[in-house]
Amino acid sequence: MSTCGRLLNDMQSFKRESAEGKLNSVTLAMLHGDGSVNEEETFTEMKSIITSKRRELQRLVLQKDSLVPRACKDLFWNMCKIVHLFYAKHDGFTGHDLMKTVNGVTEEPIILSELQAESK
Repeated sequence: MSTCGRLLNDMQSFKRESAEGKLNSVTLAMLHGDGSVNEEETFTEMKSIITSKRRELQRLVLQKDSLVPRACKDLFWNMCKIVHLFYAKHDGFTGHDLMKTVNGVTEEPIILSELQAESK
């Protein structure tokens, strides 16, 4: 789950962080490729790693005979889904659409009369 989150974040924030002079896993992978690996190839490889790690986690979650409690499995699987939601389009910190949604849920009051009117 951590690997997926880290790679998804780094892929989304790569251009911004590069412009700021910061390194992340995309930059490091390209540097370790001795200049023979471009951004597109690096992203393809990272997507493959993310898919592999997510499948591995899913296998562990769905495994019947396991010492890991169901609650722990569900927690990891839910965190994996949240990480994918946060980094689907943005880097999770600068995504304004997601920020508006979160602020709407946490800051805007719920008006009970409107909810009751909608349910009728």
